[in-house]
Amino acid sequence: STTLANSSVTLAGAGASTIVSGAGATSAITFQGFDSCSVSSLLVQSAGATAAGLAFASSTNCVVTNVTSTNNGYGFWFKGSSSGNSINDSYATSSASYDVFSNVSGNNSLKNTYFNIASTTVTSSGSVSAYYKARAYVHDQAPTQVAGALVTFTDGNNSASATLTTGADGYTPYSGYLLAAVLTSGSISETAGAYNPYSITVAASSSLASASANQNFNTLNQLVTLAMSVSLLT
Repeated sequence: STTLANSSVTLAGAGASTIVSGAGATSAITFQGFDSCSVSSLLVQSAGATAAGLAFASSTNCVVTNVTSTNNGYGFWFKGSSSGNSINDSYATSSASYDVFSNVSGNNSLKNTYFNIASTTVTSSGSVSAYYKARAYVHDQAPTQVAGALVTFTDGNNSASATLTTGADGYTPYSGYLLAAVLTSGSISETAGAYNPYSITVAASSSLASASANQNFNTLNQLVTLAMSVSLLT
C-alpha cells in the first residue's frame, strides 16, 4: 500500500503486470492533498473492507487511465474535499463493499469506466458523473453494412450530442465521452439527471429510410445497432 502526499505526481505502470496491493484497512494507493496527479496502467488490489484500490483524500484534478481495481473494499473512493478527479477507461470489479464510494461535496467523474451502479453509494452533497463512449453499426434489410451513414447521438435532455459517420464496415468510430448519469445521494440510477436514454438516429439516404433507437448508456464502449429499410420514396 502507498500513501502519496504532494502537490502533483505522475505514476505510470506497465498494465496488469504492475500490481499495488492494499494491507487490511489501508488502501492500495491513497492520494492525499494533491492539486493534480496522473495515474495509468496499474492493477490495484487486496485492500480491506473499509479501504480502496484507489482513494482520493482532499485531492483535485487527478486523472486515472487504464487502472483495474479488484478485490478491494471499495474500488474507487472519493473523500474529504476531493473534486474534479476523473477515472477514465478503467475497471472496478469484485469489490467487497462498493465499486464506487463518494462522501464529498464536490463532483468527480467516471469516464468510460466499468463499475456496477448497484454497488455505488454517494453519502454527501456531492456527485459522481458517469460518461461512456459509444458507436453505431448500421445495416440494411439484407442485412449488409451501410457505409457513409450519418449517425447522431442525442441525450435525453437534448443538451448534448455527437454526430459520426459509418465506415466501409458499417461501424462509426467511437464517440468522445458522453454524459449518461449524474449520481447523487438522492438518485443512484442509470437515468439520474435524465441524460439517459439517448436517442440514436441514422439519417436517410437516397435509397434508405432513416432509422432510430433509444438506449441507456450504462457500460463502456457501448454499441448501438440500427437497421435501415428501403425508402418508400424511391
